[in-house]
Amino acid sequence: MVSALDEAVGNVVSALQEKGILDNTLIVFTSDNGPGSGGNAYPLRGLKQTLYEGGSRVPAFVNGPMLKKIGYISEEMIHISDWYPTLVGLAGGNTVSLRGNLTYGGNSDGAKCVFPFTYKGKTYNGCITQGHDQLWCSTTRTYQGKWGNCKDVQPLDGVDQWPMLREGSKSSRTEFVYNIKDGNVRDSGSAGSASGQAIRVGNYKLILGDPTGTGKASRAGWTQDPFVSSQTSRGRITSVDKNAVYLYNLRDDPTERTNLADKMPSLVDSMRARLESHAATMLPAVFGRPDQRGNPSQWGGAVSPGWCSVDTSKIIIG
Repeated sequence: MVSALDEAVGNVVSALQEKGILDNTLIVFTSDNGPGSGGNAYPLRGLKQTLYEGGSRVPAFVNGPMLKKIGYISEEMIHISDWYPTLVGLAGGNTVSLRGNLTYGGNSDGAKCVFPFTYKGKTYNGCITQGHDQLWCSTTRTYQGKWGNCKDVQPLDGVDQWPMLREGSKSSRTEFVYNIKDGNVRDSGSAGSASGQAIRVGNYKLILGDPTGTGKASRAGWTQDPFVSSQTSRGRITSVDKNAVYLYNLRDDPTERTNLADKMPSLVDSMRARLESHAATMLPAVFGRPDQRGNPSQWGGAVSPGWCSVDTSKIIIG
């Protein structure tokens, strides 16, 4: 897989060079999450779908002639949501216009969302997503299920990190949320389930509840060093407390071995409050229904969402 990926990246770079646009291109190589079962996040703790650093912290590199500082490793904070405003701004787009002028709504009755609005006893400052291109909103301050154009949307979650990438300066971000508990979410056995939640503020990371999303101790330990044949480097975890509180200093303890929660209760309280403030703005989760139009049997064995058009005669299986 690594060889195939290396070849694919080389093909992209070669194509950019042949087109004469490589000198005006920023190349970003990154990942969306850590390794899954069978993978290795050494020396970090945990795997994909956990709230540990092994599930979310990934290596990345940025390359391009527009970078002022090159050839160094940055440990500044950047979240995957930051790539959108960063790349849009670099390409000449105006991310500020995306914060308050977006308009959605299928079958719109022409109504404009009025914020905040209340739904099931909670107040929201955004719209509730329904389907691919439609948003529910209300013409009053209560949720009444009317279609409308949602114009007053929330600010973007991401921040423009181009100064940091270009000049090696400090990150524009001081915190980010790993997961927020949503009681409406069925426990799917992932970090996005209702099992645990986590936030990072500065160098500190707070985890509330089950960091594995599954309750499985096998996903809560440290992976073996791939260059050591013995198992001495693997941390064995025998149980997971779904009601526990964990506090780690990621600068001094990036492998999350020392829980500081009992020693720093005031910091735990302030970070918990910060997490709760983010949770207050969270919109209810919406689950789409299974669509048989996406069944692989109808797409030559390939997986499809079911609502896009694909020429199955050009799909190569195997």
